[in-house]
Amino acid sequence: MENLILEPTVKSPLFEFSPKGLLVIEGKAIDEETDKAFKPAIEWCRNVNTKDIYLFVKLDFMNMASMKQMHNLFMALRNNETVNSVVVSWYFDKEDIEMYDIGKIFQEVLEEFKFQFICI
Repeated sequence: MENLILEPTVKSPLFEFSPKGLLVIEGKAIDEETDKAFKPAIEWCRNVNTKDIYLFVKLDFMNMASMKQMHNLFMALRNNETVNSVVVSWYFDKEDIEMYDIGKIFQEVLEEFKFQFICI
């Protein structure tokens, strides 16, 4: 499996995924046509052949369409039989309680994932 690098746009985040299990999503996720950005990332997560995943989420903003796709990405990792553990480092701005709350919702739904919240 190869690295996946999807360059950011004004409306979609950077995706930088390594087959060694290091995944980074960074930027803004406000595009209403989320398939362009998220579909290759979700497919990659379905097929990654790594036991331990470390996902760093550093989003400035996420709209509802992107939240749904982020959920799909998490589900792809959860349903991947090779993946044994997922550690999510969820970054949020101290003045942006909404992004913190979104991370907490994901944490509640994904009890088997370990979430770390990092205030920046």
